[in-house]
Amino acid sequence: MFAGYIAIAGGVGFITILGGVLSLKIKTDQSVRYWIALASGLLISTAFFEMLPEIKGNFIFVALGFFLIYVLDKMILIHACGEYECKVHHITWPTLLSTGVDNFIDGMAIASGYLISPMTAFIIAGAVAIHESIQSFTAVIIMKNDRYPRWKLFSTMMLFGITIPIGALLFGTYLSQYINTLLAFSAGVFLYVGASDMLPEAHVKFNIGVVGCVILGALLVPLLHFFLGA
Repeated sequence: MFAGYIAIAGGVGFITILGGVLSLKIKTDQSVRYWIALASGLLISTAFFEMLPEIKGNFIFVALGFFLIYVLDKMILIHACGEYECKVHHITWPTLLSTGVDNFIDGMAIASGYLISPMTAFIIAGAVAIHESIQSFTAVIIMKNDRYPRWKLFSTMMLFGITIPIGALLFGTYLSQYINTLLAFSAGVFLYVGASDMLPEAHVKFNIGVVGCVILGALLVPLLHFFLGA
């Protein structure tokens, strides 16, 4: 069991790093908004179908997760966006550290999902992977525009990637008895990021394809359960 969620979280961390590497290879990518839309639908659907049914009435922690990430988001977190649409033009160390904490929480969410079922962990991991790879992509683009040296770009990617399995490791080792509380908190985070952060970014310019990607992301979770019988 321990190796299972560490492997899943490690895979998500690797995908997060790849998101940053991709931004080093291209100048801009118009498909980013579609990935943001897909991630927003998937995050919201994961919260509703996978996490909220398991929290056993801990709705105060759902609200806590939602509003805590709201405060961080408005102050220092990185927004997902394309290269020429980013509203945040500089990244500070508090921003990087806070984003690392956000990824750390995502790692704990993956581990807590695994303790419910491997299917739940994979669904949470899929949502996190898309979201965090876009966030890493965005961060490196902003840092490139600010002419940060390459070693700082790679250090940022590593920070974003490694904090996910570290979060899973800490949860599995010391905090597994708080599974319902953490799931509730993470559900609040997922709902805020999906509905209030990524969804508006996807719709900076209206596009029916973006709407379709949001719906597709939202349908993926129930469809997986239907076809896999889980």
